[in-house]
Amino acid sequence: MRVVTLSPTHPIQTLVPGKGLLEETPLRHRFHVTHFEDEVRDKIKSSVCGIGHQISHFTERFHADSELARPGHRLMDVYGHRIKFYEASKDVKDNELVNRLNCLHFAAEMVPNSVIVGVDGAVPKGNHTQAVAAAIVRKGGQPYYEEAVPFGKATSTDVELCAIVIGLQKAVSYNPSLITLFTDSLSMARLSVDPSHHPGQFDSHLVCVNLSQWLADDPRREVAFVHTRSHLKWGIHHEAHTLAKRASFPFNPGIPPRVTFNFIRHKATEACKDEWQRLFSSADYRGHHFLRLCDSTDKPARPSYVGGGPWLPFFGDHPSFCARAIRCILGHAPMGEFRARFNIAGRRDCEYCGTGANQTRAHLLRQCNMLVRPRRFRMYPYYLGELYQYLRDNTWLFSFNPLPREARRM
Repeated sequence: MRVVTLSPTHPIQTLVPGKGLLEETPLRHRFHVTHFEDEVRDKIKSSVCGIGHQISHFTERFHADSELARPGHRLMDVYGHRIKFYEASKDVKDNELVNRLNCLHFAAEMVPNSVIVGVDGAVPKGNHTQAVAAAIVRKGGQPYYEEAVPFGKATSTDVELCAIVIGLQKAVSYNPSLITLFTDSLSMARLSVDPSHHPGQFDSHLVCVNLSQWLADDPRREVAFVHTRSHLKWGIHHEAHTLAKRASFPFNPGIPPRVTFNFIRHKATEACKDEWQRLFSSADYRGHHFLRLCDSTDKPARPSYVGGGPWLPFFGDHPSFCARAIRCILGHAPMGEFRARFNIAGRRDCEYCGTGANQTRAHLLRQCNMLVRPRRFRMYPYYLGELYQYLRDNTWLFSFNPLPREARRM
């Protein structure tokens, strides 16, 4: 989908099918799919042909070479000293943050002709209503403006950025001396003043244009972005949150909804993850010797792209420890079962306990009396935490190191 971020004159644009980009591209390549017959076109399999259907539903546009993003002319380059960000770090406790928010709110109200803005967004769980961006503007302690705007199909970051745009546009129209905006996503606040190439670039352009004109009119004007936390349910930000949650805008069947780049990318990622997890449930895909482990919720650990997945972050304390855990889970370890499977020279029986039993992974996990085991570790299913402790107690297991002398019997 990154093809939509290319400039209209990029050579790849002459190959892309679908309505929208072709309207901006006067020429088509001689190998464009429309130049082939239907029988030939149906047989063509490529990533360029596959994006045609998605592009027809795509509404967000990008500017590959924006004048506002030129170094030295960007909003933060010119007015960075008058745009402030107050971040709530993780070290700040909730009660301390509430006191800080109250102080900043009170200080902003004391400034003559100042405006206070609260913004937030909401993304419905179902597919029947649109995402909502909400903004509330107050001046002199009195509510001047509040509105919830439908945003089509978008992610939470998209609607947060849209809410910031709505709030700032309305605040600038009052020509205040100070704008103080409260948001629970300071990263989106920083992105709103960044006109470079990124999802939501058009919204950032609106902010940069409005703030540039407003700041240029008076050198004493400033804007402050204040970070709050949603669970605090604090002040004007919670009011904007409530406004966004209560609003409901169903999709209009006759009007195509707005669809953001992040939404399509998120849907594609989720579809790939679901297919990955579906395939992982088959032993033919994951491997017949893959050790199934359960997480803390008593559910089998499933592959995921979030945080590196459930396995590597859990066992990633040290490279050698992580390697031992991977050998155990995959069954590719220096043990008799692995040697027998791949016809590798070496002992097949367990050299640790000396009972003559086949040295299988199940034997090492449940039966070998030379190993220290957590309570109830002899029974399936195994848990990530139990395997972690098991490998910690038996530091030589599933490694190429010999059995240490201090290894004790159960």
